[in-house]
Amino acid sequence: MWTNDNTEETKLHLAALESYSTGKITPLLKEELKYYIQTRRLSEGKNELVVDFDTVPKKSQKLRPDEVARLERRREQNRRASEKFRSKKKTEVQNLQKIYQQLEQRNKELLRELGNLQAERDALYERVMKVLQKNSTKTD
Repeated sequence: MWTNDNTEETKLHLAALESYSTGKITPLLKEELKYYIQTRRLSEGKNELVVDFDTVPKKSQKLRPDEVARLERRREQNRRASEKFRSKKKTEVQNLQKIYQQLEQRNKELLRELGNLQAERDALYERVMKVLQKNSTKTD
């Protein structure tokens, strides 16, 4: 007669075989997770939790026409929203590039003006120094 442990061990072996044959680890992970949760619940003094992964609806089930229509509407809304988002981001990037170029141009102009002002300052400094030297030689 099969005990609960043997049944659970058999389920684990079947999940391992399914994982091996399909190349997907999901069945094995589900079983191991179920055991981990059960062990934890029992160690905390809680009742055993009944978990049945077979009740999850399969993708192969047929959808009702209204569900299909709703799904298509949702997909179309998602496509439009994605397109709008990408367009908005593209415009935003273009605007930022324009601002960047304007700031770069302004920076070049300011650097040019700074160079001119420094040259003018240096020329004025030299003139002042010459005037001071002339005045100092006249007073001697």
